[in-house]
Amino acid sequence: MFGNSTPVHSRQNGVHPDLERVIERHMTSVWRAPAHEPSQHAFLQWLTRVDVATRPLVLDSGCGTGASTRLLAERHPDSLVLGIDQSLSRLGSEAEEGVQIAEQAWLLRARAETVWSCLQMRNRRVANHYLLYPNPWPKPEHLRRRWHCHPAWPLLLGISETIEVRSNWSVYIDEMATALRLANRHVSLVADFRPDSVLTPFEAKYLASGHSLFQVKAKPG
Repeated sequence: MFGNSTPVHSRQNGVHPDLERVIERHMTSVWRAPAHEPSQHAFLQWLTRVDVATRPLVLDSGCGTGASTRLLAERHPDSLVLGIDQSLSRLGSEAEEGVQIAEQAWLLRARAETVWSCLQMRNRRVANHYLLYPNPWPKPEHLRRRWHCHPAWPLLLGISETIEVRSNWSVYIDEMATALRLANRHVSLVADFRPDSVLTPFEAKYLASGHSLFQVKAKPG
């Protein structure tokens, strides 16, 4: 059934005690993991077909089926909107090298961290970066899998101007807000968030299931 989503359950009830230590370590070191070659190839091929220099770039990282990317394209009609997700089942094989879904919107099957790295190497800024209902990894021992404690966190910060994150787990948003403040971003936090219009299938399902939603937005300090 549509409205039967289970809320996030976790042994962690507040900001993880290791959060600041993990973030500081990532911010003071260089992540040397090799690029995911299929993702790098897909993004570079997409760049050969799309003029990314003439419009602001909006990035929908972890876009799922791309429903949110389509809606973000309507919200940002003067921007180039790119939705990325690594899942073949969600995006399909046609997104391997980019599929156009609107006049200025594309879907690309790729790992987010590799795309972020490619953008950083080309000094390309993201005007609006959305992370809508990312996997919260609620087990405390999975802290480093959450984006704000992932080694790619400095890449995300380095390319992004305005950042917006939504989740149905308050702890994830509290941690994200803390991480953004540590990066000297101006942060606005909304508890019990009610969107004017639903952006993702997950958001619709969570609302139908009676979940509380949470949002954090951040701009450069």
